Amino acid sequence: MKKKVFLSFQILLILFISSDVYLFPSTTQKTIWDRIMAEQSELNISRGVHFMNAADYSKASIEFLMAIEKNPSSMAYTMYGASLYWMGDNEGAISNYDKAISMDSNNDIAWQLKGISLARDMKLKDSLDCFKKAMEINPNRGDVLMNIGSVYFSLNNITDAISYLKKAIKVDSSNSLYYYQLGLIYFSTGDYYKAIENFDRAYSLKSDYEDAALWLGISYEKGGDIKKAQKFYKKAVSLKPYDFFARYKLARLEKVPKNLENIIEPCFGLTRNDEKGGIPLQISYSVSKFDSSSDYVNPATKSLYENLIRIDENQDATVSVDIIEMKNFTLEKNTGTELKKNLQSRFNPLTYNIKSKTYSVSASSLEEKKKQIKKITDDINSLLKNDADYRINFNIQTHNKAEANEQQKNDLTYIPRNVGNDMGLWIIGNPWIAVIEEDIENSKNFKTSTERITAALGMLLIGDISGSENLFMESESDFEVISYLGRGVISFLNGDRETAIKYFDMALKKDPSNKIAKKNITWLNENK
Repeated sequence: MKKKVFLSFQILLILFISSDVYLFPSTTQKTIWDRIMAEQSELNISRGVHFMNAADYSKASIEFLMAIEKNPSSMAYTMYGASLYWMGDNEGAISNYDKAISMDSNNDIAWQLKGISLARDMKLKDSLDCFKKAMEINPNRGDVLMNIGSVYFSLNNITDAISYLKKAIKVDSSNSLYYYQLGLIYFSTGDYYKAIENFDRAYSLKSDYEDAALWLGISYEKGGDIKKAQKFYKKAVSLKPYDFFARYKLARLEKVPKNLENIIEPCFGLTRNDEKGGIPLQISYSVSKFDSSSDYVNPATKSLYENLIRIDENQDATVSVDIIEMKNFTLEKNTGTELKKNLQSRFNPLTYNIKSKTYSVSASSLEEKKKQIKKITDDINSLLKNDADYRINFNIQTHNKAEANEQQKNDLTYIPRNVGNDMGLWIIGNPWIAVIEEDIENSKNFKTSTERITAALGMLLIGDISGSENLFMESESDFEVISYLGRGVISFLNGDRETAIKYFDMALKKDPSNKIAKKNITWLNENK
């Protein structure tokens, strides 16, 4: 079977930021003002890095902009680009990395981060050139070596891929991500013993590493050790309950029908409240020449509306907005009697007009939520001047309604598997798709209803809607509720809400206590 290609990247920002990075070069040409501004710029960068580590990329970007204003250094542009990358503006990130490199061609961090952004755009050979330039400047960067290996793997050069991952581990043998990445490469070659060895090392270094636990299970299953496979699939589900791929793999090995139903039933919910409200959504938009006319569509507030309207009706949300008016800036060289006056005014920069506001969206029906969001977007637009350029950053945090101190059990949303993780890992292509396809191919006769129902879920996860629907129908006699839930999801994906409601209603009639069916019907009725 043709192997799928995948690729992983990480951004390790704090690792690269040491006091040596910011040392100001000593030259006789620099004025007192220049030196003061350079020192203040370093403080802004330091505060920005603090915000980056707290995943508050909007606040970080403002600090980096202030750093650029006071002293437009290569590092300031690098870090500003990184903050934009994490808010989804890859084009803006690359532009700032290029500025950084034009100022200092030996800035290995800028080369590394530009390589990551290019890889995100699938420009793999250009990405590889950037990573190799970073390695040339600093050969002892384990993350750069890992990324070079990752690109080689995506280019089907397995020998060099393994070689560079081993070099990365030699540089830092305590980094779990390097072992995990090497495990994926060995798994793709069919060397399950070495895959297990590396996944196990990654998991032992980071006990909450769900991806490592999951791929340990897959590798053990490939090697024929079903008990260990089940153990690690259960661990993966406990670490990440909304990982439907992990649930699918665990269900395939379950022999008791009722247990199988309990494992896969959460995969058919149309809404989910993530634990503790989930990870904040942070997005950034460049708004050029704002126009207050009635037919003008502000791309930033349009995106905000689209994201807020999707929030579950049982969740509240807090929206933090930073509005930055962008202006061209030329640092004046101030000396003598003007220095004190400028110090007082320019330590709190006036060039960027920054407005920050926080809004609340309460849990409510769809119509009421639309009214709340309309007030927010109207207020934001009222703060913008005609014919001005802005950078607008949003931070959207959801909360469980009347959230209790004790952890609540949360429902799950039907979404494709999230292939990123909290380490900043990017996977281009999905290796789990190849695993599901191989499972289905190896059991294509589907002799039992258990095989049919798990294959139906697998097909649904990889987007084979018609094949999935047929198998759900064939499984109805033994897994009636699951069959109805699955066909309801498929009808929803096909845009047929009435039929979806019909199937969820059938599931509810069969099992009146079924929470998934109840919530799906409620959500569909309120989101017409």
